[in-house]
Amino acid sequence: MVARLVHQDDGIREEFLKRIKAKVQAEREAMKGRLEEVVPSLLATVLKPVFGVAFDISRGIDKFKGNSGEVNVSVKLRLGLSDEWVLMNDVIVEPEPEVFAQTDHVLIGPPGLFIIETKAWQGAFSGYKDYWKRKEGNQWVKCESPTKQNQRHVRLIRKWLEGTGLLKINELPEGWIQPAVVFTNASWLKVTECSMPVFDGPLQLLGYLRQQKTRILTPEQIDKIAGLLAYPAVAKAFTNKEIQLLYDEQAVTELQKGQQSIANLSAEQPVVEEGKNKDGRKFVRITGTVEQAKEIRQKYLQEGQNPGKLSKDRYKQGIFYFYIEA
Repeated sequence: MVARLVHQDDGIREEFLKRIKAKVQAEREAMKGRLEEVVPSLLATVLKPVFGVAFDISRGIDKFKGNSGEVNVSVKLRLGLSDEWVLMNDVIVEPEPEVFAQTDHVLIGPPGLFIIETKAWQGAFSGYKDYWKRKEGNQWVKCESPTKQNQRHVRLIRKWLEGTGLLKINELPEGWIQPAVVFTNASWLKVTECSMPVFDGPLQLLGYLRQQKTRILTPEQIDKIAGLLAYPAVAKAFTNKEIQLLYDEQAVTELQKGQQSIANLSAEQPVVEEGKNKDGRKFVRITGTVEQAKEIRQKYLQEGQNPGKLSKDRYKQGIFYFYIEA
């Protein structure tokens, strides 16, 4: 058996995303306004539309790269963990009015609640005591801190869980919430004395999780936390025991849906990886169903490339590949 997949309630997610989009738009307009303050008015008139397009493109590229890395991590975690674990992707909560925490992955299992930030950044990165730099040419420049970002996620998710009144936080041992960061495309990575573990690829993260043998959460607590995060609107609106019992039934239903979906592990979205073997031959590897692998090979063919025969990995289930012939 593999990790159970639980999705957050669609209705509340749509509401959250609508409000987050409004905040992004307000941020965009504020940045345009600041541009107008620091350059002459005529130049600002010319630059503002261009700046708006650049701002949107930048966010779009970051989101696209992030999604690619997040899918890769999600599939690896589902395949590599047992059904004692619950995996939730792209979880949003609002612990304070208009203050959101949007987390790439939440893993709930016997060793605790793991809040995972995925970075699909490309290049070389160095983190020291939660201060991060990336290499540009021959120089190292400051960049966003993924560990500080995830510290905020941990603080806000903990606050939100405490605020529901449906989880006895004070009965849980210290360290029951554990943060981690995973890079999926870094060419070089060095981390020293950061506040949380940082992993170079999902397989490193998976190995770390498998090594956690201390059992902190009971099966009931695992299901309870998953249920709270799956139905945040219910958790926010009610705290009395009668509604709590109803809520538990809803959570169990959602968990059962997650278990049923695992039969087709990669049916939602395949993972496509390109690379070269030791002889320099370019290959395409697909984690998913055979139908998805056939569709991807067909896309390469339609793009004018020369994909070879589709083959199944002899050792790993659900993995297919083909070579790009010269």
